[in-house]
Amino acid sequence: MKLVLVRHGQTAANRSHALDTGRPGAPLDKRGRKQAESLAARWENDIAPALGLVVVSPLIRTRQTAAPLIARFNPHVWIRPGIREIETGDGEMAVDRASEMTYVRTIVHWAQGNLDARMPGAQNGHEVLARVRPVIGEIEQWAEEHKDGVVALVAHGAILRTITPVLASNADARMTVTNPMRNTGTTVLDREGGQWVARTWNDRPIDQWPVPDGEIPLVRSELSA
Repeated sequence: MKLVLVRHGQTAANRSHALDTGRPGAPLDKRGRKQAESLAARWENDIAPALGLVVVSPLIRTRQTAAPLIARFNPHVWIRPGIREIETGDGEMAVDRASEMTYVRTIVHWAQGNLDARMPGAQNGHEVLARVRPVIGEIEQWAEEHKDGVVALVAHGAILRTITPVLASNADARMTVTNPMRNTGTTVLDREGGQWVARTWNDRPIDQWPVPDGEIPLVRSELSA
């Protein structure tokens, strides 16, 4: 069984680096819509076999990104609030560098194991993982019933950077937090022996990504993530 993590297509908030994490969120822009169409077109050749299940967040950009996949493969579709983006809290819709770095710094704390760190005005790492885990549990149950099935989880940059190392032990948190997924980038996980194994990150083999030594740098991502 394969689980493909997909980051949504580009939005206007991505272009402006606005911290857009609330509902319903910005829709895909023209480029984002083209990215979504391209994702569906290249799926079977470049990513995975035909989809049996698509899981999206309630934010409009994930549903718009998934729409061409749904039209192409006619899979089951779940909408799950648990995989919504990591809320920025006090920094919602901010575009200044300081607010962005506060957001990134908190995610880095979580990557270093400090899940007590709290996004100002929003959740800490424990709370974020607590809302994601039931969704992953549902997907794992689906996997038990569909051994050769393929699932696409269409979500957001920061939440994907955070949960991938939790799911797959061979995906180092220091790597994911310093190498943000691009818009409509994909990460493929295989279910083997009851565990998830990462095969790719952001469309490249997992072992081709460098893991930083020492202090984790604060890497600016394409926010609205």
